[in-house]
Amino acid sequence: MPKVDLPGVLEILINAGVMRICRSDHASLDREPARKLNRAVFELALGDDTHRFLASPVLGSAIYASYTERLLGQLLLSESLETPVTAFSAYEFLQRHGKQIKDSGTPVDDLAAAQEKLSTLLAETRNRVLPTWRRLGIDL
Repeated sequence: MPKVDLPGVLEILINAGVMRICRSDHASLDREPARKLNRAVFELALGDDTHRFLASPVLGSAIYASYTERLLGQLLLSESLETPVTAFSAYEFLQRHGKQIKDSGTPVDDLAAAQEKLSTLLAETRNRVLPTWRRLGIDL
């Protein structure tokens, strides 16, 4: 039987974000303090890119969230079948808060191009980020 460096393998998986260590009592925890903190972080994101971590009651810690994830994630976490988040509604939301769509640091001034970029970002956030957040207990 080959000798395996299990602690080393676990460390690699954890550092790569493939695996996380969670609290054994996460199912019975009061999640409201984490929700309150995350709502504050999402609200602060509407101003500037300052607070970059979201509280995870499952981990008993926090995870990094990019500025784009914090801006779009707050919309997607409150999305419903009756009020889906579209590229247009996200664009309006960002405009109301003085945010611009940028591509490689350059503002995208064309509405169609901005919505196309937003559509891609929304799909990525919806398909990659939200499932992870939900598994980690991050919600509004």
